[in-house]
Amino acid sequence: MKHLKKSIITSALLFSITAFADDHAHEHREHSAHVHGKAKLNILIDSSTVAVELESPALNLLGFEHKPKTDEEKARITEVNNMLASYTSIFSIPSATCQQTEASIEAPYGHDDSHDEHHEHGHEDDHHHDDDDHAEYHLTYTLNCKGNVGKIEMKVFDNFSGFENIDAQWLGSDGAGADTLTQSNKLIKLN
Repeated sequence: MKHLKKSIITSALLFSITAFADDHAHEHREHSAHVHGKAKLNILIDSSTVAVELESPALNLLGFEHKPKTDEEKARITEVNNMLASYTSIFSIPSATCQQTEASIEAPYGHDDSHDEHHEHGHEDDHHHDDDDHAEYHLTYTLNCKGNVGKIEMKVFDNFSGFENIDAQWLGSDGAGADTLTQSNKLIKLN
């Protein structure tokens, strides 16, 4: 189910962004292959539901990109995965009150968790990225929000030092858009 939702979100965003024919959106529509310091962000807003998907090299989050060898590296993976269980380590929606209804963490090195409002845990071994040169995280969050979802602030730049820029694209009732986010440009204006 989570992979179907991810595919629907990604397909809807890619279709809509493709139709959004301004030069800026065209520039950011495609994300290049696995590049350290970079990530890809998709946002879909439907009424009070906000779905967010982030794909990032493990290096951006962990500070390393190989199977953990030391106790310190194993502890770092646990720390990062615990932080990622909540969307608040990745982004905030300052002018809305949001409740996380689902989270999915596809992590390298044998750890995948899915969380919903019942805090159930699911484990899947068929989508791990064990290639030490290209380990990635794939995160999806679904929120139910009350209030104005007009801006999203990326907290990932403050919480994880490996991020340089994020290619973001979004779709909502107010239209579609794209931008490159950085430490100095971490606010997405959706309307």
